[in-house]
Amino acid sequence: MAHEHDQVAYWNAAAPLKTFTHPCDFALLAAHLGNRPKILDVGCGYGRLCRECLAHGFPAPVGTDFSEGMLARARSEVPECSFALMRTGLLPFPDETFDLALLFAVLTCIETDAEQDALIRETARVLKPGGLIYVSDYPLQQDSRNIARYEQWARQGMLYGTFVLPGGGIMRHHAPERIAATFSGGFRQLDMRSVSLRTMNGHTATAYQYMGRKLK
Repeated sequence: MAHEHDQVAYWNAAAPLKTFTHPCDFALLAAHLGNRPKILDVGCGYGRLCRECLAHGFPAPVGTDFSEGMLARARSEVPECSFALMRTGLLPFPDETFDLALLFAVLTCIETDAEQDALIRETARVLKPGGLIYVSDYPLQQDSRNIARYEQWARQGMLYGTFVLPGGGIMRHHAPERIAATFSGGFRQLDMRSVSLRTMNGHTATAYQYMGRKLK
């Protein structure tokens, strides 16, 4: 992953400080999942979704993340779940292991199309035939604060919608055509919606939430 070392350093430093907020529709999950599903939280951070899955009666998920700091917090806060370190974009699990993969505010941390596509392929690899992917992430925002930073970093050669946070975290918001391309070919769309939320830094934002079923 480009800038992987810098990104790991950023998220390790952020691990004790941040609160993640993307809402998960557990009723939607229950409507599409069978009994006792095997759940993988990709980019699990400090295990917030794993804890919420347990609270809603789902079996203990498995979490994976590239930040050792985030995983240390997850193991402390959600000891009922298991967590594995993810290296160089590869998921440390066998093919066709899981019924559901959650990717909440994960693609926003991946700068290039190629790296995003590679993670989606990896996610498809570890899903069982007919398994589900549930993604929550950021489209391009329309407010002046975000537009100004898109333009600032674009002038420095970054893809429009990509920017660097204080502390060095690289973030990306996605154009509509990129969102459509992310899942084309590998998944059949089951649900797509917009939600409003507050970001980990306290700003109001819009997220898209996509659920798809693996085609092969």
